[in-house]
Amino acid sequence: MRALAAALAVLAAGCAHLSGRGPARLDAVTVEGLVFRIQYWREDERAARQVRASLALAVPRVARWGRLSAPVLLTVHPSHQALEAATHREDHPWLRAWARYASIDLQSPRTWEPLD
Repeated sequence: MRALAAALAVLAAGCAHLSGRGPARLDAVTVEGLVFRIQYWREDERAARQVRASLALAVPRVARWGRLSAPVLLTVHPSHQALEAATHREDHPWLRAWARYASIDLQSPRTWEPLD
């Protein structure tokens, strides 16, 4: 099992390198005792900072409705196409983020364009 996990990790790293984007970065952020992991690529360091700042403001405000029971992985995707591919939602030009249990996929704000 460990060998399979290691092989998949090597494969994922190789694919990221071949794409020209390099390896993903992963930051852990704790807000009000809740753990968030922010995954992003080098070109989206600013977007990752925006996400951290937004979490610091939002988490305390929504805590009155309950607490999360698991860490949340928030992935900042470098393009709208990457977001649609990750969420399996095609032909949704209005889509900027998609949430599921314990994960959020976000199109990088640097790539947002006005909707027509």
